[in-house]
Amino acid sequence: MVALLAVTLTLSACSTSNTSSNGESVSPPATGQNNPVNGESSAADETIDPLGKYDPPIDLSVVRSTEWLTFDDENTIDDNIWYDAYLRDLGIKVSNMWTVPSGEAFQSKLNVSISSNDIPDLLSVNAIQLKTLVEAGMIEDLTEIYEKYASEDLKEIMGQDNNQAIHASSFDGKMYAIPALTPAIGTLKMLWIRQDWLDKLKLQPPQTTEEVLQIARAFTNDDPDGNNKKDTYGLSVNKDITSMWNAPGVDGLFQGFGAYPGSWIQDSSGKVVYGSILPEMKPALQMLNQMYKEGLIDKEFGVQDSTKVFESLNAGKTGMFYGDFASPIYANKDTILNVDGAVWNAYPLPSVDGTPANAYLGSTASSFFVVKKGYKNPEAAVKLANYWVHTQYVDVDRSLGQNAETGVAYYPYAILSFSPPLIHLTQHNEVVKALQSGDTSTISEDSQIKIESIKAYRENPKDVGGWLTDRIFGEGHSAMEVVASYLDNQLYVNNALNVPTTPTMSEKMSTLNKMEITMMTRIIMGDVGIEEFDKFVQDWNRQGGEQITKEVNEMN
Repeated sequence: MVALLAVTLTLSACSTSNTSSNGESVSPPATGQNNPVNGESSAADETIDPLGKYDPPIDLSVVRSTEWLTFDDENTIDDNIWYDAYLRDLGIKVSNMWTVPSGEAFQSKLNVSISSNDIPDLLSVNAIQLKTLVEAGMIEDLTEIYEKYASEDLKEIMGQDNNQAIHASSFDGKMYAIPALTPAIGTLKMLWIRQDWLDKLKLQPPQTTEEVLQIARAFTNDDPDGNNKKDTYGLSVNKDITSMWNAPGVDGLFQGFGAYPGSWIQDSSGKVVYGSILPEMKPALQMLNQMYKEGLIDKEFGVQDSTKVFESLNAGKTGMFYGDFASPIYANKDTILNVDGAVWNAYPLPSVDGTPANAYLGSTASSFFVVKKGYKNPEAAVKLANYWVHTQYVDVDRSLGQNAETGVAYYPYAILSFSPPLIHLTQHNEVVKALQSGDTSTISEDSQIKIESIKAYRENPKDVGGWLTDRIFGEGHSAMEVVASYLDNQLYVNNALNVPTTPTMSEKMSTLNKMEITMMTRIIMGDVGIEEFDKFVQDWNRQGGEQITKEVNEMN
């Protein structure tokens, strides 16, 4: 994670500047501009420094949760290296209005603060809280402020998702928040396959879901590990069946059929619908039932969690799983230690008809930073965003990332932070280009570290760190190559849910989710026929799903 936050993007550097009488740093007028007359100035005559320091300093209150934060002797939640940096470099004196020990307590207290109109100057909120604050007139309109104060580096990063997060932060064309970006490419699914098994059995990578079935049969029945025992499986499935962020859910198999379980998508009429109740689910469930009957998936999948399934992958007993780009980090990395000659390659999702499948792409806005209505310096929020980008991705200040001696992470102390949506793809492009050319002089320090890691793996095939770096960021059927193919060819279906929950969703969705898993498990195991899906759809709508769908479309 620290490496992620320290990556330097190839962005333009911020210029140096002078300081105006009001403490705002400004650059000298460009040649040809009219200089201020008689000491007067206007916004049109000066260029705002995105990192301009306030002098005298300004006060800014925030609220914090200390969950997941670790402190050393030099730092506390009220006095730490980031708060010092804000004051030193920006002239912003940060104080905590209140702190709580957990995320759950934070949300509870924040909701009370919002309902009582007692919020800090800057706060992080979810989509429902954002909508509430906008409707109550409790936060600043940042539209013009963002346009005026945002650095070019910040704007470039915010535009990496085609401004989807900016759109989610806006109401009636006005921007009310700075979105906390996250790399949504982590939701893109791909098929990970034991390439050495394919090669041994003289099989080609699958283009269709039918070919996935045929490969699963071969991996189960044709002794791909060569031990003369029938002890391997074709495909990994766990008890949750689908899993948005992790492996080994089989979301990717469903998506190959044009089905998107657990996701809210837009139908042809523009209405937001829940993917798990659409008819495209049925052929995918029937295929999984066929695989179960033939023993191509573990008969005990219904009681196996991810940890148990990972054990099978790492023991060399399962040849395929649907995962994400980060799967080598947590799912199958020990295979190279346990199985000589094991090779895992990533492939785009096979589809039902052989045409490129559309993978599901989640939201890039995880939360939103808003400014209290009436706060004297609302542009401070934009400057904080500029500062985060500058110190973490442009002119990287590693002292703000981690204590090199103790390993204590400092970056979570920042009060406004986010990750560029395409940061991993940027790293991949740098790594591949440098590996091919041999020239590392123009790439970021973090990409150089990745290259050294990959080279170490090439010299030592048991180097786990180098292996997972190669499988994610390298070349030759790496995860990022699959991600790039999706994005370059627009092979994705966007998340259509712009709110984290609705009233009925909060009350009933957990029950509906249990119904959904039960339905899928029973169909896959053959306890009931495919007609059970139609019954589930009726029950889902009747027991709250129809109302949830109505609320989603009203609130979206």
